[in-house]
Amino acid sequence: MRNSIDRLNDMIFAPASLRITMPVILLLAAGILVVMSASSEYSQAYHGVPFYFLLKQGILTLLGIILLLVSASMPINFWRERSSTLLLLNLILMLLIFMPILGKEVNYSTRWLSLGVFNLQPSELLKISVPLFYAQYLSKDSQDRVNDFRLGPKLIVPLGMIAFIDLLLLLQPDFATAAIYTMAVVGLIFFAGLRLRYLFFSGFALLAMAFSLVAAQPYRLNRLACLIDENLWERFYEQCYQVGNSLVAIERGGLWGLGLGSSIQKNFYLPESYTDFVFAIIVEELGLVSGVLLICVFVYLIYSLLRLALDALHKGSLFIAYFCAGVATIWGLQFVCNIGVSLSLLPVTGLTLPFISYGGSSLMSNLILVGIIVKMSHQVYSENYDEESSKLSAEMAQ
Repeated sequence: MRNSIDRLNDMIFAPASLRITMPVILLLAAGILVVMSASSEYSQAYHGVPFYFLLKQGILTLLGIILLLVSASMPINFWRERSSTLLLLNLILMLLIFMPILGKEVNYSTRWLSLGVFNLQPSELLKISVPLFYAQYLSKDSQDRVNDFRLGPKLIVPLGMIAFIDLLLLLQPDFATAAIYTMAVVGLIFFAGLRLRYLFFSGFALLAMAFSLVAAQPYRLNRLACLIDENLWERFYEQCYQVGNSLVAIERGGLWGLGLGSSIQKNFYLPESYTDFVFAIIVEELGLVSGVLLICVFVYLIYSLLRLALDALHKGSLFIAYFCAGVATIWGLQFVCNIGVSLSLLPVTGLTLPFISYGGSSLMSNLILVGIIVKMSHQVYSENYDEESSKLSAEMAQ
């Protein structure tokens, strides 16, 4: 058992793995600090103590690290062979949301399962099951299939599955998450060899669908109005209120910020200050410099993931390549959307900032992904992977 722990430690802190784990550690540390500050007023008001959300986030972080270690100890084939089963279980959980007893509605959306002591958001688990499923599906045949990917029968399963997932997400409703997973899947299919002209066709179809869905809901049009003209903010006060206060926080922070814990907007002026709009609080308290550094850390994480995907592709590990590319796309889009909303560049989406925003389902799903990626990194860059993996799996089973 001790040898297995040593091997796991060597795997996580190997130079190649550190390109993934170090940015994650920095983001987790930043998340703990900003949740401590941004949630203090809400904790005091709703729970009678200033650090309720901080304590909960700390416990969730520890649980997430344990899940990271467990997922890193699993052989790659464990995830490959169970990819379809995991997605099926995930879809069942999403269907359970619509049961009156289990589904929990927050802010007019039913996205959570109420499980007594905690709430589970099944759409966050899709970050794991969707890349696993599509990586397995796109890599299970020969290289010839990947190089000759055309619009036709081979696309029925991947496009049909993401259409069903989108339907479940839109019924919650969760338009932004549906858009992110759809773009990630289309990007993966292109990465797997889809001809460029078919990608353009898919892109136009997705844009037409997106505009139709936006036009169908007045509140979505109102959110877009906030981006078009500031003079419309008073007219659409409810939709523009958060964005307006986010910009106030960023402007007030300036270059160096007001100091940790000194935010004014977190005092009930900016709703969701420790979840959806956490970036605005970071800039207000720690300054634009810290905001730019945070962006740089995340860009490096995405770069490292894409580099791992390309190295895996060159070594013929298609499953690893597609999985890492899918995760990089999901994380990258979520990061861009969250910061874009805070800067009033995108309409309000309700998406959190990965590894930083408060939220148990998101945090633990992301840390499980980190564990899987660490294992994949070890396989791609280690010549003795097969022998070490067999020993580790045998010892962990004892």
